[in-house]
Amino acid sequence: MGKLFSKYKAIDKKYFQFIKMHVCHSAITNILAVFLGAFILKADGSDGGVNRALLYYIIAYGAQPFFMVLASIAARKLTPLISQRIGLCTYVACFLFVIIFAEKAATYFFIIALLVACSAGFYYVTYSWQIIEYTSDDNRDLASGFSSTLGYIIAFVFPLLSGVLLKAFPDSFTGYRILFGVLCLIAATAFIMSAKYLSPLTAAIDPADKKIHVLDTAKVMLRGKTERLVLTMTVIKGFRSGTMNSLLEILIYSKFKDEFLVGLNSSLGKGCAILGAMVYGFVVTKKHRGRTIQIAASIIILTVCLLFFNMSIYVLLLFSAVNNLLGLFITEPSQNLYFSTITCIEGLRGHAGEVHTVNEFFLALGEVSGLFATIIIKSLWPSNDIAYIIAIIILTASQFLCGLLVNVVSKRLEDNVTE
Repeated sequence: MGKLFSKYKAIDKKYFQFIKMHVCHSAITNILAVFLGAFILKADGSDGGVNRALLYYIIAYGAQPFFMVLASIAARKLTPLISQRIGLCTYVACFLFVIIFAEKAATYFFIIALLVACSAGFYYVTYSWQIIEYTSDDNRDLASGFSSTLGYIIAFVFPLLSGVLLKAFPDSFTGYRILFGVLCLIAATAFIMSAKYLSPLTAAIDPADKKIHVLDTAKVMLRGKTERLVLTMTVIKGFRSGTMNSLLEILIYSKFKDEFLVGLNSSLGKGCAILGAMVYGFVVTKKHRGRTIQIAASIIILTVCLLFFNMSIYVLLLFSAVNNLLGLFITEPSQNLYFSTITCIEGLRGHAGEVHTVNEFFLALGEVSGLFATIIIKSLWPSNDIAYIIAIIILTASQFLCGLLVNVVSKRLEDNVTE
């Protein structure tokens, strides 16, 4: 236990102040990932609701990079923290829209998608500078494991309570109004925490630099071989993550029409994710990031094959447990290597927000591609759940290439090769 606390002491104290706000944001994103698809499916009331829900995510992921360009401008012209608070205020506006219009809001799902994209875009541009400021390459895996653990604890509690709430109003949208009211309060709390606890960023970004660096950063990232490999890695990562963030919840609701089961699945999954996050921070190091992705992907593929024989709620919950337990082992290695790239390569230092903006275009390319691939696969078997299984296998198998690229980029950074 003493070694545990000594490791955490190596992390900047400002990081723990930042985490208070970020956990609120994690709760928001987790609830949206779990129930927004079910909300659209319930309002639609037809088999076409699945594609409608997937189209929501296509719009949200596809629009986010463009809002990040605006966020990068705001961060330079104003401050990164003000830019981030604009995103938190937009979350409030989004949730008020759903509260006021209820099921009619699902008809205009593209408005919700654009508001969420705007909120996330403005939030994550500043987030990238905060990670650089508050962590180092040596403790970044530990820090991400810690923040993920806290986020999963919140996400463990909220979906189950939300499922109980929504089940209490099976024939109306009152439950969703209450749920989005709670999310509105959480977003407002995050805004207050940002204003109260977070001090201006000074190390990761030069406050006196008001120039917009998005185009210059894009040129740097597209010119160097290492940077291009990182962008390719991002596309492949997004190919899986964009769809898997919500696909299982959509499958469960479309099959069983029960929000409680959706919430139960998410809570049990996040319980496993808590364990995975705790283990990740102490097991994975920068030397083993690529191998970690490939091992986790192999186990997830083997487990999803069980659904070919039995797609009962019990087997779905088993797969969800394994997928959540190992999910962080697929997503975090490339994410942490990405932040290491920003600090190691000349021309990217101090431009974390702009790098994250450019990177987001490639992440969105992967996310949208994965969602379109899922829609195509679903169209081949429109009334058969086997489409979901095949989609999960293809999406997860793509991560073997991501693990390979992580190894290549890590070796190039160690050898200080950037061209």
